[in-house]
Amino acid sequence: MTELESLIQHLDFLIGILEVSDESIYNEIKYQDRFGYGLTIDEVYSSEYENYQNVITTSALILGFTHFENYISKMVEKLLIIKPELNKRKFTLKEMNEILPGDLVEKMANIQSKKLMISQKLKLIENTFPNIDSDLLKEMDRARKLRNCIIHENGFCDAELALCSHFNEGDKIILTSSNVNQYGLNARKFAKSLWHEIENI
Repeated sequence: MTELESLIQHLDFLIGILEVSDESIYNEIKYQDRFGYGLTIDEVYSSEYENYQNVITTSALILGFTHFENYISKMVEKLLIIKPELNKRKFTLKEMNEILPGDLVEKMANIQSKKLMISQKLKLIENTFPNIDSDLLKEMDRARKLRNCIIHENGFCDAELALCSHFNEGDKIILTSSNVNQYGLNARKFAKSLWHEIENI
């Protein structure tokens, strides 16, 4: 299975998670206390379906973006092996001592692909492949900012996300299954486009 096929499979698996966010499912399970926690599902979510839905949708976004980020790292590593001149990292003496002479380019590409932040990887892709759809690239960067706010800002919009979304700074981030599905569709398109570009260097 290729890296692209693996990413698409992982994103496809998330469709089932999004299905569970439907209000009809919530209504079927809201009076259950399956794990003996002492609270029903309805009590856990303060009798608010939106709370239940948002936990599922934001979790699906985080997991989907994690798989997407892993794919991007692997593609950047491939790119840096094919075009080592793009690797601008200054390596430490310790790192250089750990690299065997025969696999210098591969090892340096691997180290760099792990060290770069996802925003830097997306910028490298943008600078290297001018034919990549800039709107898709912006959508993937918006997904990155959403993920960061969900994890690091307790689910509230920060100033950076506010500049590129319909959320205002300080808003609670509410995502529907349709929102998350659209990010998944965009991730698939972007991933396929990047795959094509790297395969044709």
